[in-house]
Amino acid sequence: MKKIGNIDLTRATKAAHVEFIHSVCIAVDESPEVTANAVAKKAAERLKTAYDEERENLILSNKSLLTDDIHAADTERDGLFTGFKGTVMAQQRMPDAAKAEAARELTQRIKDYRLQRGMQLDGETAMIGKLVEDCEGAYASHVERLGVGPYVVAMKAANERVHRLINERMQNQRLRKEAEVDMARRQSDAAYRWLVEVVNAMQVLLGDEAGVGHFIDFMNALIKRYRQVVFAKRKRNKDAAVEG
Repeated sequence: MKKIGNIDLTRATKAAHVEFIHSVCIAVDESPEVTANAVAKKAAERLKTAYDEERENLILSNKSLLTDDIHAADTERDGLFTGFKGTVMAQQRMPDAAKAEAARELTQRIKDYRLQRGMQLDGETAMIGKLVEDCEGAYASHVERLGVGPYVVAMKAANERVHRLINERMQNQRLRKEAEVDMARRQSDAAYRWLVEVVNAMQVLLGDEAGVGHFIDFMNALIKRYRQVVFAKRKRNKDAAVEG
């Protein structure tokens, strides 16, 4: 008698677990003989709902919705810094000796920070903050003489925005606790097990008349692939880490 075999989903990584449940949901959608049964249809709907929740939790645990906003603010900040630095450096050859000297001194101070695109985000934020402090303090007269005050004001605002967004993202990630991801995963597991029980019962009670043989074959092939490929790969990676 055909039946869907067992699989220990606790061995799957978070991403692999989500992908497995997704594959099952797709297979159910493509198996009208399964959803023709009212109980099986309800079990499939429960699984789809659980999958959506698990996937959403996983996405939010890996990538805050603020990430794109941080990237945009960081790009704006980088552009302002580049413009500020270029404007200051260009005035080193000014015929006005006072301006040229101010430009050389401020250029050297900018170089001291070794700021560049691609720096670690928190480190760059701290460095830009210190540079702005210098421009508003010890080098305020240089900034005024060179007419780059608007750059400093805009750069400070952009840097503060990046800092605020980073903190908001950290807070969001703390709120999206690991327990929530695990709970969603357990709900998917429970929904999956119930679907398997229903389909297997249909096969036992109705035999070939249930028409679920193709779905059972697919599920067993999927389970076999996960055991032989996904789980085996994870085990190899763990063994390599231990050996290393």
